[in-house]
Amino acid sequence: DTSKWGIPEVRVADGKTQYVDSNGKTSIELSSANAVGDAPGGIVWLREESYDTSAWYGIDLSTGAFALDKGLRFYVRWLNPDDADYAEIYAQLDDAQKARVEDDNGWIFLIGIEDPDGNKVQPAQPVSVYVQIGDDWDVADLNAYYIASGADENVPVDYLMIDYPAGTDIFGRMALDHFSPYIIFDELTYAERAALTPTPNDNNNQTADKPNSSGTDSP
Repeated sequence: DTSKWGIPEVRVADGKTQYVDSNGKTSIELSSANAVGDAPGGIVWLREESYDTSAWYGIDLSTGAFALDKGLRFYVRWLNPDDADYAEIYAQLDDAQKARVEDDNGWIFLIGIEDPDGNKVQPAQPVSVYVQIGDDWDVADLNAYYIASGADENVPVDYLMIDYPAGTDIFGRMALDHFSPYIIFDELTYAERAALTPTPNDNNNQTADKPNSSGTDSP
């Protein structure tokens, strides 16, 4: 019953329908109609928009980790400090990741699969997830981590230029064997960090809540 998924939005780029709920969670059904590419599975794409920026995400189903046409949905949700569950997830971060978030250089997001009853579903085997790289992200310094109690776990990311519903762009590809909250951050170099350090005459040191995506695609 997709009526529980939020407000339906038909994407201009490819005519496919995705949903946005009142908490900002964007989702799309894992269906044959939504899959793009070689069988079995292909890639199901999702366009997430929040805080005046947007980015595309894809989940590769070619390994058979999830079945199509079973009422499953793929979702993404970015978190900001004003979100109700932000504090609980932030508290689980290692100190190093907390510092990055406090520097406005780390961003927390949720990604995963839900069944028709709203239960979280973990992959039966590793699955590739694609994240569009923003214009102000430095690929050479980009890192991702699972957020977990005890110790956060690094997630390897490789980068490739691929086709997606709105054109061609650079995406980070993560091979995930489970879903949990993630943090992604751009590791500042010494020079970059020094440039961001406010001086006594700097009254306009501002940073964005979320990095800008490539941003020129259609909704």
